[in-house]
Amino acid sequence: MRNLRANPYYFYGPEEYQDWLPETGFRPLRLEMIPKDMQHPDDAGLLGWLRTTWFPYTDRLPADQREAFLGEVVETYLRAHPADRAGHTHVAMVRLEVEAHAG
Repeated sequence: MRNLRANPYYFYGPEEYQDWLPETGFRPLRLEMIPKDMQHPDDAGLLGWLRTTWFPYTDRLPADQREAFLGEVVETYLRAHPADRAGHTHVAMVRLEVEAHAG
């Protein structure tokens, strides 16, 4: 069993779903990882997204240190991945798409 305290998120891939779907009565047709560009209008949007998605990590910090930590994460990220000319920030992600039929 994995240690949830060490990593609160885990994302399953096509290999796991390939096995699970038949066990639940589904026939897999397509299991595909699709690249996605998570775009925010500016660094404040990126900060807001991190604030709402990283809480399993940030809740481990003292409350009075969370905003400073997230601000530093945004600054560090944007140094490596600057905003585009319009000021939009981009985070490369992937999304698992599953297409299956019952039976």
